[in-house]
Amino acid sequence: PMSRAGLLLLLLLLPAAGRALGEALRPQYPKASCKASGSRPGSSLDRLRWKAPRGGGGGGGLAATATPMDLDQRSRRAGSVVAVSAALGSLLQGFDTGIIGGALLFIIPEFQLADRPYLQGLMVTSSTMGAIGGTVLASKLSDAIGRRSTLLSASSLFITSSLLMAWAPNVNVLLGARAMMGLAIGQASSVVPVYIAECADAKQRGALATIPQLCISSGIMLAYTVAFVATMLNKSWRLMVGLALVPSLLQCLCLLMLPESPRWLLSRAKTPEDRDKALHALAWLRGVKDQPDLVAQELATIEEGLQQTAPRTTDKAAAEARGPRQGWGALLHEKALRQRLAVCMTLQMFQQVTGINAVVYFTPQILKEAGVPQLFSRIGLTENSASLLATALAYMPKIPALFFAMSLMDRMGRRRLLQVFVPLMGVCLASLCSVFSFMQPGAAIPGVVALISICLYGSFFVLSLGPIPNIISAELFPLRARSAAMAGSLGSQFVFNTLVGMAFPILRHTFGTQVVFGGFATMCVLCWLYVNRFVPETRGASLEDLTEGDGGKGSAATA
Repeated sequence: PMSRAGLLLLLLLLPAAGRALGEALRPQYPKASCKASGSRPGSSLDRLRWKAPRGGGGGGGLAATATPMDLDQRSRRAGSVVAVSAALGSLLQGFDTGIIGGALLFIIPEFQLADRPYLQGLMVTSSTMGAIGGTVLASKLSDAIGRRSTLLSASSLFITSSLLMAWAPNVNVLLGARAMMGLAIGQASSVVPVYIAECADAKQRGALATIPQLCISSGIMLAYTVAFVATMLNKSWRLMVGLALVPSLLQCLCLLMLPESPRWLLSRAKTPEDRDKALHALAWLRGVKDQPDLVAQELATIEEGLQQTAPRTTDKAAAEARGPRQGWGALLHEKALRQRLAVCMTLQMFQQVTGINAVVYFTPQILKEAGVPQLFSRIGLTENSASLLATALAYMPKIPALFFAMSLMDRMGRRRLLQVFVPLMGVCLASLCSVFSFMQPGAAIPGVVALISICLYGSFFVLSLGPIPNIISAELFPLRARSAAMAGSLGSQFVFNTLVGMAFPILRHTFGTQVVFGGFATMCVLCWLYVNRFVPETRGASLEDLTEGDGGKGSAATA
């Protein structure tokens, strides 16, 4: 019965996925993207182009000699440096997520955890629990000391926890170190999308905001590769977890060279000198740090937008006395912001209940159950080594898929990508569900189908539910509530991450892998329906434009 249900679900999803993919690949999208990213007065690069022919004094003649293409390349280069440096925290998140599966093969016998499954589960989820606390802390910290300073704080936690995990003499120290790593992950996950969104130019914001997801997937693949090599060489798990120290130190060094978010600096500006710091930060981010006057008009536009995002109220005297609500106060008291937060938190929930972290945490066991290690038996690998190798191979397509996502994010838009690729995720899960109906000893075809299904599922995930919930969460809220909203959104992600990670092995043992993946496929259908009804488009608009209005679909849509 489950095989027929899986095939029926597959047939139901295929037409919707085919139609959505056909619409997405029509040639109208490049044309629409040109319109969306054309000469809008709110576009920073357009202002640079207007000002470029005027220059000639003061800064070595950059404005007089630079072409629009030069200025565009400068801005893209500076924006990429900021995004990659900040997203090293996301690389560490992915590495921590992926490395624990391989490290447990060594940790369990060393600390005698074979008969203590609750400690094994706690070892996996301790970092996620710490991440929930990190998101709550980040909402206050990033508003108080700044986005860059909060990332430096997270970087110091990454360094400390990496050293503690590599040294841990007992289980308690190891659990504490993983919880500290989770605290750093929560801080970084909350602040990285906000920092990138506030620093990026509107026309490349979608592509740059995809870089954290690229780093997460790269970190997971790196972790599985390290685990496979360590298993083959019989190396200690301490080397595996201790390698997180390298990107931790690199991120700390890179952050020391980056500017603070100009929007955050403006929100704290009380003197002309404070505003001048914001101007120079913005000039650095647009690649014209020697000619800050070129971005003066953009800074004025941002400043005006920040003033216009104060909440509307009929009691002007009370509003002036109290000032605009900040953080959680704004989210709880303003209906438009509550509605936006509900959309973001629901998207984060769907990101998890469609099965991604169940697949990430348990891919080796899933592939082993599907008979994939038999495909590698001829080259002399053990069953564990073959499962880890197959897992690393399953993640390789996600990297080129993420580069594809970066190219599509500002062309197709966030909402359209969800509409196209979430149904395709459901197709892959339904296919994986059907595989377990045709398992036979020695049969190679089910193993091949399972491996291909997981590869495609991961690729479609990073084109849709992987990066987009965080991107939208960083775009839809005014500066005064952005950090708190990002914390709430990511808190939803980490809570459902923990629930799915803890429930999956229990559900799998109780109902079977086939039934569980059928449930994940059903969640993809529900997610697609929710996106069509509630999720707005944010492509091509400035953050100030997006945060004006009532927060409804029409006010946020730009397509």
